[in-house]
Amino acid sequence: MRLLVDCSHAYRASAQRGINRVVTQVLTYAPAICEEKGVAFEAVAWAEDGSFRVIPPAAAQRPVERLEEVKLRTVRTLESARLPLLRKALREPYRLFTRTRIAIRLRARPKLRFEPGDVLFCPDATWTLRTGYLASLRAARAQGVRIVPLFYDLIPLTYPEHVTAEHVAAFRRWLDELLVVADHGLAISRATGEAVEAHARELGRELEVSTAYLGADFDAAAEPSEVRDKLRGIMARGPFLVVGALEPRKNQELVHRAFQLLWARGSEAVVCFAGMVTPLGEPLLGEWKQSPQWGSRLFLVEGVDDRELAYCYANAAALVAASFAEGFDLPVVEALHHHLPVFASRTPVHEEISGESVAYFDPSRPDELAELLWQFEQDGTPRRDGQFEWLGWEESVRRMVELAL
Repeated sequence: MRLLVDCSHAYRASAQRGINRVVTQVLTYAPAICEEKGVAFEAVAWAEDGSFRVIPPAAAQRPVERLEEVKLRTVRTLESARLPLLRKALREPYRLFTRTRIAIRLRARPKLRFEPGDVLFCPDATWTLRTGYLASLRAARAQGVRIVPLFYDLIPLTYPEHVTAEHVAAFRRWLDELLVVADHGLAISRATGEAVEAHARELGRELEVSTAYLGADFDAAAEPSEVRDKLRGIMARGPFLVVGALEPRKNQELVHRAFQLLWARGSEAVVCFAGMVTPLGEPLLGEWKQSPQWGSRLFLVEGVDDRELAYCYANAAALVAASFAEGFDLPVVEALHHHLPVFASRTPVHEEISGESVAYFDPSRPDELAELLWQFEQDGTPRRDGQFEWLGWEESVRRMVELAL
């Protein structure tokens, strides 16, 4: 038996963000866990010729590449020069160049030959791949391979207003076809697992989905000298921290409105958003840049890696997690792990994961969040007392491997 970990999206990604961070942890711990169990391990990635290729695990665990650094610098230059249309015009050529480069790199890797009894574990964001990927999964299953996906959320279906129509259609097609070939599934929260099982039943399929929570532990935070000057300067002011890509589902607009209410009351609070700017988030960023607080009490930092993020948790006043919906919301658990106070939207997943360890607010009420933050500034309530117990990444990956096998 072999455990084959599908890293098709992470292999193509230019930096470690979101789901790619989960894949990195799987690749870090799964090889040794498999060795303990006498199971062979391979990291694999789908190629657009329909095959899967064997890759070194490190190839899907890359830090920010040189090309991505150049891209980020170009984006910042175009923004400062007020040339957003040129930035958008360059986006598609960059993506085409990247896809071509990845395809050439994959062709140089050995083809995987499936064997009956193999387990193809799919913890990656494979809905972003071309439709030929699903045909390759069907072909693998016909050769006796068991397909075990890890489900993160069904947000494009349950909250379609927060994503593009194209994303909704592609995600639904991916999910419906994946549920046909999956032998069983894993989910990062109980709420997500139940939603997947219900969707499968709507398709006339009974699929068992087990819960495998994500882990939350870090290596040591970056030393101050390793943190960018801009980020170090912001964190020296003890800001409220908001972690996640800038997009409507994350509800950062409500956070900004809550801070506007705070500032109107005379608060000197600083808020720092840490995450990439998505196309759907660009209008909100444009609005922020017109704010008189931009660059003084309102900040956005892109390209934050795990060590810089740990530095943020160690120096922030509190975390604000305002999402309308999440499959798990790893920053909440990470912040609690670092003994940071957390203000979170009252959603089923936040309540499942965080229990009574956080202060909740209605995700449609900026005034409610503003009042909580004002009270926190006045007397420090709610305080984070005691330990928040959560599993580490090795334990999390061990459970994934055991459930997949």
